[in-house]
Amino acid sequence: MIPSALLLLLGCPYIFGGPDLSKVDKARAPDTGPVVDTASTEVPTADTSTTEGPDSGVTGDTGRSTPPTGDTGLAPTGDTGAGVPPTITGAEVLYRYDGLGVSVVVSDIDGDLEGGTLTVVDDGVVHAFLIPDELSYWDPKKGDARVRFRPDDYCDGIDRQLSVTVDDAQGLTSAQAVLGVEVFGVGKLVETGVYTTPVGQIEVPAVFCGEATDDYDIDAVDIRMPSPAEYTFTLGWDGSADLDFSVYEGYDYKGGAFAFSDVPPETADILMQTGVAYTVEVSWYWGNVVDWTLLIDSP
Repeated sequence: MIPSALLLLLGCPYIFGGPDLSKVDKARAPDTGPVVDTASTEVPTADTSTTEGPDSGVTGDTGRSTPPTGDTGLAPTGDTGAGVPPTITGAEVLYRYDGLGVSVVVSDIDGDLEGGTLTVVDDGVVHAFLIPDELSYWDPKKGDARVRFRPDDYCDGIDRQLSVTVDDAQGLTSAQAVLGVEVFGVGKLVETGVYTTPVGQIEVPAVFCGEATDDYDIDAVDIRMPSPAEYTFTLGWDGSADLDFSVYEGYDYKGGAFAFSDVPPETADILMQTGVAYTVEVSWYWGNVVDWTLLIDSP
């Protein structure tokens, strides 16, 4: 038998062989410790004699993480990266029949938006959306994110500001983007026994709300438009029913939507003039009692 001391002097390969890499998960580089260059065919040794990087304190640490093989250009969720917060490079409000939408474009150098949040503060109410699970739209390559929500006072009309921020997976927060919101509204229409509710001149976007009951219920408003143009009408509702809408100038039918379906929304583009009184009707055709919302906006 060879003495163990002699084995140490001879450098027995069974004791000092390189680490077994057969069970290493190569799909993702670990967040700490030396980074393995997957592009190299050389098997790294256990030599600890050389320290890379400026006083890193970790042998072989280059000071930056290497993307795994087949990397799409986005860092994995939870990447510690360079610790750079995201930047909102563009933001806008989207007006919808079912509420407000917010669209943002985000630049994120270390690519760890997934696992973060997009937050919209509306009149003190915080709406936080997990990225990407709770977004209505998400393009990770462009950093394009969209969300939607319905303010409680949407039907009453809105004139205020929203603040928007984005947090990445590390909890780093962007500077806020401030967006102005203006929606014309007159509240939920109430049945008074009178055929139409006179409103007069409106601004767009405008929102009208009501309740469709049964017996071919019709809710109607008289409006005047702010300028001659083609306007987009979008009708939506919140239950199983079939609703339609029509626009008249006196007895002259100008347009509307009649879809034999209980799936909203229904949409129509209608050319309208100023100084003309228009009657807008929302009618129940069949189904349950439902609340409806009609959005009028420029196309």
